Amino acid sequence: MPAKIEGLDNLRLVLKSTDPKVKLVVSTVLDQVARDIGDRSQSLVPFDTGQLHDSLTIQRLDTPRAIVKVVGYGGKASSYAL
Repeated sequence: MPAKIEGLDNLRLVLKSTDPKVKLVVSTVLDQVARDIGDRSQSLVPFDTGQLHDSLTIQRLDTPRAIVKVVGYGGKASSYAL
């Protein structure tokens, strides 16, 4: 289930009219937040063979209108997780 962070609508409005350098800084900070979430989530992921644990992915899906970071597990380990 994706996490929803409050106040993002206001941030989106600010980013629409902001210098590209500011957007780069925000994206970089959110990259670090995504890595922190990934690091902290490692202790919560079930560990049997390590396959699911090792499937952590962090995707950067930035677009001109949004800064998006996706932290997830699965991939090849999806069938193992079911």
